[in-house]
Amino acid sequence: MPLNHLTWNQLGYHAKPCGLLDVNGYYACLADHMDHMVNQGFVVKEHRRMVMTASTPGDLIDQFEVYDPPQVDKWIDKKKGL
Repeated sequence: MPLNHLTWNQLGYHAKPCGLLDVNGYYACLADHMDHMVNQGFVVKEHRRMVMTASTPGDLIDQFEVYDPPQVDKWIDKKKGL
């Protein structure tokens, strides 16, 4: 998952799901860190939910199929008074 894919999702350029195929726990630390960023207030929980993880391709695709992109106000829109 290229980082720009997640950024474009957050900015509303697309609504495609983002996923990490966590084979043998490779991305477990990254997922834990993303949870920590939410707990510390650096990332909103809706943006965290944009990144799904699964240990098998089938499980990840199952998550993609039921993905409902979050609707999050953009800070830039708030600054412009939109």
